[in-house]
Amino acid sequence: MKKLIITHGLLAGFIATAFMIYSTVTCYTHPEFQGSIWLGYGAMLLAFAFVFTGIRKTRDQYHEGVISFGRAFRI
Repeated sequence: MKKLIITHGLLAGFIATAFMIYSTVTCYTHPEFQGSIWLGYGAMLLAFAFVFTGIRKTRDQYHEGVISFGRAFRI
């Protein structure tokens, strides 16, 4: 279970970090860059998708399809 949680958490963190670094570098080199808002929203949605799938897989594999909000929040 911990391997699943760590894998999905690291993927989500890596995606969010990579997009933030790319957005920061792009904004400093091209001040008129207007797509940074949409790039940020897209990165967050992609990162949160990995968090969601990690919680869903944990629920299905280890908790027989039922998980409380508190346990999902801790994951």
